[in-house]
Amino acid sequence: MAVAILGIGGYLIDYYRVRNVDFQFVKTFQVPNNEYDETSFTSYYYIDDDESLDYFLGKNLSDYFGYCYDSLFIDKMKGELNFKDYDYLLSPQKKIVNLSYSPSHNKNYYDGCGHQLHALGDRDVLEPVFEDGSIDSMYLYRIKKTNKFIQPGP
Repeated sequence: MAVAILGIGGYLIDYYRVRNVDFQFVKTFQVPNNEYDETSFTSYYYIDDDESLDYFLGKNLSDYFGYCYDSLFIDKMKGELNFKDYDYLLSPQKKIVNLSYSPSHNKNYYDGCGHQLHALGDRDVLEPVFEDGSIDSMYLYRIKKTNKFIQPGP
């Protein structure tokens, strides 16, 4: 009985514990257009391969804003990034100062189809803390590739 109580207690403590994630600044680059404004955006774009880089710097921007980075810029960036060892976080117009996650927080994120992200596997959503203020730049950070994290839902 005591073992069961300790086991359940340990699980609950681990489930609710907030874990910090080590991340490194990679580079800053200008926003794609003078009219671009995502200062109200409270998250980041999770980039784990060439296709997601193409999507977030190309198609996504084009669909939502009508402009994007050109293919030469995106191809140059692909050559600079190491998707074998790292995943990247693109933070529009805000510097990330802390990054953490907790399995208990995943219930706050959905995949856009009403499914909780945690139901899609054992991957967690990273939660950034941003520096106050915003700047007309894009900030790129990297984390070690673990296949543990997922793009936050819309």
